[in-house]
Amino acid sequence: MAEGPDRDTTIHNATALLGELVAGLPGGGEPRDGQVQMAELVAGALNDGEQIAVRAGTGTGKSLALLAAVSAAHKRTIIATATKALQDQYVEKELPHLDSVKPLDWAVVKGRANYACMLRVSETRSRLAGEPPPQEESLFIEDDPEPTEESSHLAQVLDWVQDTEDGDLSELPFEMDWETRDWVATGPEGCPGAKLCAHSEDCFAERAIQRGREASVVVVNTALLGADLVAESGLLGEAEALVLDEAHVAEDILSSSFGAEISARDIEGLHRAVRSTLSGDVKEKLAGELADGEARLSRELDLLEGESFPEGLPTGSRLAEVITDLAITTAAMQQEVRRLIKDNAGNPRAETARRISDRVFQMLNRLIETSEDDALYIEEGSRKLKRVPIDVSALLKDMAWGDSAVVLTSATLPPTLPARMGFSPSAQYADVGSPFHYREVAMLYVPRLLRGVPSRERTPNHPDWLDEAWAEASGIIDAAEGRTLFLCTSHRNAQEFAERARQDLSWPVLVQGDAPKLKLLSEFSADPHAVLFGTMGLWQGVDVVGSSLSCVIVDKLPFPRPDDPLWQARAKHARKEIAQREGISPDDAGYRSFLAVQVPYSASMLSQGVGRLIRSATDRGLVMVLDPRLAEKAYRKQILAELPPFRRSRTRSEAIEHLHESLELDA
Repeated sequence: MAEGPDRDTTIHNATALLGELVAGLPGGGEPRDGQVQMAELVAGALNDGEQIAVRAGTGTGKSLALLAAVSAAHKRTIIATATKALQDQYVEKELPHLDSVKPLDWAVVKGRANYACMLRVSETRSRLAGEPPPQEESLFIEDDPEPTEESSHLAQVLDWVQDTEDGDLSELPFEMDWETRDWVATGPEGCPGAKLCAHSEDCFAERAIQRGREASVVVVNTALLGADLVAESGLLGEAEALVLDEAHVAEDILSSSFGAEISARDIEGLHRAVRSTLSGDVKEKLAGELADGEARLSRELDLLEGESFPEGLPTGSRLAEVITDLAITTAAMQQEVRRLIKDNAGNPRAETARRISDRVFQMLNRLIETSEDDALYIEEGSRKLKRVPIDVSALLKDMAWGDSAVVLTSATLPPTLPARMGFSPSAQYADVGSPFHYREVAMLYVPRLLRGVPSRERTPNHPDWLDEAWAEASGIIDAAEGRTLFLCTSHRNAQEFAERARQDLSWPVLVQGDAPKLKLLSEFSADPHAVLFGTMGLWQGVDVVGSSLSCVIVDKLPFPRPDDPLWQARAKHARKEIAQREGISPDDAGYRSFLAVQVPYSASMLSQGVGRLIRSATDRGLVMVLDPRLAEKAYRKQILAELPPFRRSRTRSEAIEHLHESLELDA
């Protein structure tokens, strides 16, 4: 690529383009001060190949600032988002708008399983018609259940595939169930590869990947970026610049990318590959061992759900034995599959089996290893044995960033994040603020709960907290006439508070899980008196503008669960590092590690949650946190510093007066 302009020229071009972009928005306007500052900072960093972290509060317009800087820098850039909502915003709004002002070669790439697989579609059509596809091409096995059009959306998907241009399953007019997805899509391990697939010329995923490799700007989700970094740019191609939006959650997502995991479903995939690829005594032997291993693994994952293994898998334990046995069987399968490929080159089934066995063998061996640098545990709810790096900074510094310019940005980007993401100590951190006048339009209210209880016991763990918290919350909800988003740190609390609301209040009650998220938010936004209860899925990505959301209530400070294996391992790692640095014992470093690990996480997540209140210049209202620790514990200052600068009060009458004023202004 030709050498670009100098730094000053790049910055000038970025701000000029930003002005055009903002002026071209519906209603027009001028760039905000923080937006201009962000465009200048990012353009300069991209131009010079630097690392920078930018905190851009709600209302800054960071996506347009980023795109103006990216366009002006003339460097091949990958933009990663953590949520589908933000990815859709870039793809459906921001990038087309930029393209209309200054043409830009851009593309969006998703994981292979997000696209219809024409090989799967062809085979499914054949099976529905009672005409099995050629044995050497099929990815299915003889005793697979037959697809039934009546039991799913299958017929609609097959009709849709005939007309779609992109094959992106998210474009379907309904949410597809996993059973249907298995008949029409496949992940990377289930793909024989473009060279061996009879449908390679019609492959939607390959088309998207190729467009992405050729584009100047590529939009992906952070998980796919992590997979590409591990594969050393094997999917997306080399990039001169990386932009991680919603970077406050990037550390956890990328940590998983550099980790390993296994589930009974993975072994089931191996079992299917053996039965569809091999034959004779070898097939029977390996299939039997894998079926036995799958059953044993499933049993152990159920029995030990939630357990962690700080010293590695216990020697001689049933879990260690089944993982070791599966690794041996998988190695034998690899040998047989490679022998088959050597004797029968170009066999799609064999190539698919090779990919599956290679991945599973790699995962199993990673899980057997002993390492103090990883957290090893069985994740609750997913039935997966996982190994995740405790500290991903060195991996990102050595294996990911390279010579690329890297930008981290979020509305709640803590100052500690760049170091945890492997940034150089000299990397710039900037906070460009928010254009909203928070002190004028919003109040943070922490009620004085548990007054007769000793201060050290005034926490949500006290047996009287729930009753007192609801008494306070119900009064505030009535004062707001509904119009409340009630955020909880657990499903149990969300259900408990919602049930009390149904019994005690007259306002409509909506609960996360009773309907798809988008439908819930649509109902909540449309009803000016509804109360929506939810858990962590609603702490981010909720963008309800107007008086339908005039109050946000948070039940507890969102600390990681004390028994969460990954956070336990991170805290232990921090204690060890602090003890070595300060010359003290790990026990004495416990509180400092709490301040270094758990408190920043809580501050970032709480800032995300309370940030749901003010989404536009006309929004106003009240945030109430039902956790006395936010007003009484010594670490409160560290958390409050990360929140928007609301006015603060501990007096109920002031909170209700502010609510009434807010509602009168909206009226």
